[in-house]
Amino acid sequence: MSLSSRQQVALFGQQCHGPVRRLVDRAGHNTPGDTIHMAECPECAALAAQIGSVHAGLLLMRGQIPRQDLLARANQRALRFLRRVARATRAAERLRHARPQTSTWDRVRPYAVRYGSSAAAALLMILLRTGVFEAFDDDVALAERVVAHYVETYIDPGESMLA
Repeated sequence: MSLSSRQQVALFGQQCHGPVRRLVDRAGHNTPGDTIHMAECPECAALAAQIGSVHAGLLLMRGQIPRQDLLARANQRALRFLRRVARATRAAERLRHARPQTSTWDRVRPYAVRYGSSAAAALLMILLRTGVFEAFDDDVALAERVVAHYVETYIDPGESMLA
């Protein structure tokens, strides 16, 4: 029967939990009775050796003196991060409330381009329907008669030059 590592640890904890648990609770210090048990039980001895190596590593880490500027560098990095976040927040807030400074023509240009030819065509249709161009034709005919009368009267009374 094969057991998973979790099941093995649980089974081991039920069989030999006392000395190892006391070893962990006392951070590596064991009693004479626990030492005798670990000499007789290879599983407990292996686990105690692993716990001892972890404990020794932790002691070495605690014994190392950090560089003197470690705290200053950590604080500088934290402050730089906070400043960058604050700048980004202020800039984002300004952008969120910013309105473009555009001229009236810049705002109207897309609509003028889009609807300009349609408006011109509609205006031509309205002018044709209302008879404005016929009134222009009447004005042109009147202007031609006035010019002809002026030419007859003042420029060429006998029609000798223009014939």
